[in-house]
Amino acid sequence: MDNLIIYRKIIPEKSAAYADFPDFLCREIREYLNTRGIPRLYTHQAEMYETAMCGANAVITTSTASGKTLSFLLPVLQRILENPLTRAVFIYPTKALASDQYRAIQPIRNTSARGGSRQGYTTATPRRQSAVGSAKAPISS
Repeated sequence: MDNLIIYRKIIPEKSAAYADFPDFLCREIREYLNTRGIPRLYTHQAEMYETAMCGANAVITTSTASGKTLSFLLPVLQRILENPLTRAVFIYPTKALASDQYRAIQPIRNTSARGGSRQGYTTATPRRQSAVGSAKAPISS
């Protein structure tokens, strides 16, 4: 039982593919990204943004650290900046991942006075707190 590997394949490295910011991406978001050293998006991020902004459902599957968070976050931030009453719910399978994603979202939220608030709920959250807090949580994890 020492060697259980039955197949191995090395996938060649690919160069990143980039796209300019979509024309209708909010100025505040563009400025924030530029200050973070992001002058353009990966193509999958731009495609996800445009798909979501058209109101279509989408699934994104890319490797670790490939920009998935920004992919799904950009359309949500755009809608919140357009209408501060917009609500978004992000559901994560673990508290650790939710906390990690929240830390990634925090700097973006802090760049705008319209950034929203956060409520975190788990199976350990008392039911009354969950019901009361959820009504006022523009960004949830």
